[in-house]
Amino acid sequence: LEYERRMNEADLIVFLSFNRFSCFLRSYKRSRKYKNKVRDSIAPGCEERFDRAFCRWILKEGRTKPRRQRYYEVVEKHRDKCMVIRNQIQLDRFKKACKPHPEKG
Repeated sequence: LEYERRMNEADLIVFLSFNRFSCFLRSYKRSRKYKNKVRDSIAPGCEERFDRAFCRWILKEGRTKPRRQRYYEVVEKHRDKCMVIRNQIQLDRFKKACKPHPEKG
């Protein structure tokens, strides 16, 4: 119920739908870079980790049929405010478009 309420109230829904192997590789590289450290973009108190459970979630559990079905339902129901980003190029373009432009004097 909470999830559905948030989807209904959202102005924009952005799904990052990167290839699972790309996610795995990027996560591995990030874990090496930030091993035993806390990144600025991670929740306070959480450490970067790359363990068996996390790998399993990236490659399989995060992409189960029920999870994919919920994703498809949200995209279908909220087509007018849903954006699916499938790769880094699309993400870079989206981030650039979201940056505030300095006002011209």
